[in-house]
Amino acid sequence: MIDCLLTTDDLNPYDFSLFSYFDKLKEEFPQLKILAFFTPFWKKEELMIPVFSDMFKARDLIPKKFIDFLLERKDWLLLGSHGLFHVRPEYSLDIHFQEYAFAVSRIIRNYLCELGIQFQPACKPPFYKFNEIGFELPKHFGFDQMYIREGIIDFRENKLILREEINLIDSHVSSGCRMPDRIDKFYEKLRLILKGEIKDKEEFHYE
Repeated sequence: MIDCLLTTDDLNPYDFSLFSYFDKLKEEFPQLKILAFFTPFWKKEELMIPVFSDMFKARDLIPKKFIDFLLERKDWLLLGSHGLFHVRPEYSLDIHFQEYAFAVSRIIRNYLCELGIQFQPACKPPFYKFNEIGFELPKHFGFDQMYIREGIIDFRENKLILREEINLIDSHVSSGCRMPDRIDKFYEKLRLILKGEIKDKEEFHYE
């Protein structure tokens, strides 16, 4: 297996069946680790009121089935933050929404860590959008890195690490696959990339 940083976006508690393709990769590449950017409430806008009315109860809304899924893979699946909801780009640009989202994300992160689930102090804004006024918010809420299109902003060293420097491979494990024929093609191409047989590391989407 090549030396790389493999990430996937949009891991969420409501449909994670497609993660089985990463399970297959793990069988073939035992040393594989994945950083999965996690969106706890995905597209469930109806949860905004209960989540925002009591941020400390937000963690109780994470389904047990999903927590069990994470615990079964805790040795090789690391979580990062990908917002609270993934519904509208304008939410990522609202500074007040952004600040609250980071606060709730920290509570959920601490809760999952207490259960033994690995969390990397990294975040990726949904849609790659964020309000530049709140650029320091991730650092304030305990995140060391923010992933953007160009690579990784490292708050500890105050620098941008270009994706080419670390062989960053992005993917998506989105809910609701509309084109099932693409899943197998995705899996096979990523498998060949990890084996070092092809070098085209375009960003993958399941849907």
